[in-house]
Amino acid sequence: MLCIPATLALGALSLLSSAAAQTWTSCNPLNSTKCPSDMALGMSQTFNFTTQTSTDATIWNTTAGKLVYGTEGAEFTINEKGDSPTVQSNFYIFFGTVEVIMKAATGQGIISSIVLESDDLDEIDWELMGGNTTAAETNYFGKGNTTSYDRAFYYPVTNPQENFHNYTVVWTSEQIEWLIDGDVVRTLKYEDANGGKNFPQTPMNVRLGIWAGGDSSESNYTVIWAGGPTDYSKGPYTMVVSSIRVEDHSTGSSYSYGDMTGTYESIKIASGNSTMASYLNAPPAMNPIQKFQSFSKTTQIAIAVGAGVGALVLFGLITWCCCHQRRAGRRERAVADAEWDKGTAELMAYRQAMGNQKPSGYAQDRAIETALVPVHAAISKPAQRAYLGTFLFATASLILLSVSTVAYWLFYYNYVPQIGVERIIHLQFGNGHPYGVASIPSSLVPLQPYDITFHLHLPRTPSNLLAGNFMIDLALLAPTSSPLPFPAELVSSTLTTSNTSGAVLALSRRPAILTYASPIVEVADKISGLPWYMLGWRKESEVLEVSMFEGVVFAKGGRNVPESVQVIVEAEEKMQFYEAGIKIVARFGGLRYILYNHRILSYLFFTTTFFSVALTSTLIAYLLLTTYISPSSPSAFSSSRPIVPSTTNLNPHPRIKPDPDSKSDSDPSKPLSSPNLSDTSRTFPTLGRQIPLHFSRRAADSADLDRRRDSPSVKLENDEDEDEEEEGGRDEQQDAAAGLPPFVGEADDEDEDGDGDHSFRDSGIGTGFDDDGRRGGYGGQQQQRRRKGGLGSGLGKRA
Repeated sequence: MLCIPATLALGALSLLSSAAAQTWTSCNPLNSTKCPSDMALGMSQTFNFTTQTSTDATIWNTTAGKLVYGTEGAEFTINEKGDSPTVQSNFYIFFGTVEVIMKAATGQGIISSIVLESDDLDEIDWELMGGNTTAAETNYFGKGNTTSYDRAFYYPVTNPQENFHNYTVVWTSEQIEWLIDGDVVRTLKYEDANGGKNFPQTPMNVRLGIWAGGDSSESNYTVIWAGGPTDYSKGPYTMVVSSIRVEDHSTGSSYSYGDMTGTYESIKIASGNSTMASYLNAPPAMNPIQKFQSFSKTTQIAIAVGAGVGALVLFGLITWCCCHQRRAGRRERAVADAEWDKGTAELMAYRQAMGNQKPSGYAQDRAIETALVPVHAAISKPAQRAYLGTFLFATASLILLSVSTVAYWLFYYNYVPQIGVERIIHLQFGNGHPYGVASIPSSLVPLQPYDITFHLHLPRTPSNLLAGNFMIDLALLAPTSSPLPFPAELVSSTLTTSNTSGAVLALSRRPAILTYASPIVEVADKISGLPWYMLGWRKESEVLEVSMFEGVVFAKGGRNVPESVQVIVEAEEKMQFYEAGIKIVARFGGLRYILYNHRILSYLFFTTTFFSVALTSTLIAYLLLTTYISPSSPSAFSSSRPIVPSTTNLNPHPRIKPDPDSKSDSDPSKPLSSPNLSDTSRTFPTLGRQIPLHFSRRAADSADLDRRRDSPSVKLENDEDEDEEEEGGRDEQQDAAAGLPPFVGEADDEDEDGDGDHSFRDSGIGTGFDDDGRRGGYGGQQQQRRRKGGLGSGLGKRA
């Protein structure tokens, strides 16, 4: 590997810039013995940023800026002056390995960095300049020492701003190795770092970040080292980290400094389980669908039945409310109709009694009343009940339709899995054959056939063509299982239908080869397509699609569905690759095929069916509740006529009887007949500016009695004895029984005409009298007797 050592000045600038940009600590154990201990990782863990949507604050501490997660991984972006998004791990490693799959940021003066740093300022660096498209810088520090300027070295790398590369640090107590895509580019021995004094050897955390070394606030030396001043108008500048694998060579719960020497021998390792390891090994959080699927069949049925019962209870409550409202509405209707008809009858009686009197404004009032008839109908009780019924029905239908849509969506989401899943696999080089590990999303479901295809995009280089046939080993790993050792000895392609080993669910081993072309055909193809090659429209590359599994089915159970995939490319020759990935496609059949390929029809059919069943059940429940809750005699409330007293005894005065030759006052055809009038006291409004009329029951009784006495068609029962009274007078006992005063004189028929002026008539409506002027009292009886016989000084004749 070609090594480009930094010059003395460039090394000095590098040290200054790194010290300013990356070296800092909250508590230096070389200066204090009260620094807190460092939480250990204590295990090997891969962090795949392509499947994350946010930063896990338990694992990573965002010290500056903000990260955005995309399909390629975590994006560190500089949009404007002052931006420098950076994260650091909350855990530490005490010797270990760090592999970062990263694409550096473009832009002059922009620095993409990978830093391992300890509390006492031991440091191991990878730094890539945005303006340098051919090299990456390696560096290290010991205890923050910047007295020498010969530690920075640059090593070639192909287009680090356009391609992802694997930047690895392997750190032990004897040496440090820097690797690019699996190839060791630099090795630092312990004794070569100033006799070990500047050798990084204390627990370190991992830091990833991007910053502007070409910013105007930096020194001229830093700007020169960074490649020149930064032009923010050409941004944004983004560094992308796809994944990072961290392996801690030590085990324990935490690391602490035993003294202030800063040597690895002084580090104390606390025994016990690491808090970070316990957190990382915890089962992943499941979404509601996964939780539901993890339950037993009995529990799932119980939950479904409970949800159905809950829905029926909700529908029952709505139905009960409708029935209750309907019953209350009937009662209100009966009362309202009675009041309305009663008031209407009284008003009509009042209008007829008023006769043809039409005061000023009468025509205008009648026109207003006529114009307001539609308004009264629109806001009447029946209209309000119709509005309420329509609203309740529409609300219930909307609720049922919403429940049907949600139920279908839940069923579809739970029953039909994701049709296809694609994942990019970043192949690692070194330690044998190229290999890679990628996570698989949790969208795979058991008992569903899947086709799994591995694709390789590789150039048609001489070494790749010389490799001929090569083998691809693919392993599907169960949840929380560790990758297989490399190189892996995969000799079986038998599918394991259940997870008995706790790691590998399925193995497959398939051959692959580039398409053969004879030299003559190859040359002819190059010549014919030379313009397209020159324009960049064609590439000397090929994409291989290798089918690894056909119709593979996973057994039931969460641990029988793969969580990650591991791939190994075995070849006798060293091969080059552009890109590798895996594609998982579900092979639908039966109902899933119909639901997926005919989505609109399936939605309409199942939603309509569910809605119809729910609506029918609701209507049946409504009818049943109406039958049992409603009163047994609905006709008692449905009558549109008010309840009136019996007409069998309308005469409250036994002494008065109607003339059989005249028409009865109880004739219903008359507006003022007894059945059509109310005996309730009330006040009637008048037209114009007239005084309101008051009607009382006592006054009505008196007026009715006088009207009957004055009518020629009505006569007193005791008047039948008139002839006898004229001949011999009236019996005192009969008078006393009839409640009449004794006669003081003899009856005089001639006085009947003469006393006609004493009679009193009025309309009988709205007129009130006190006890002394009551027409049905003693004065009225005395006046009636005067009409018949007059007042004499002698005693009347008696029979």
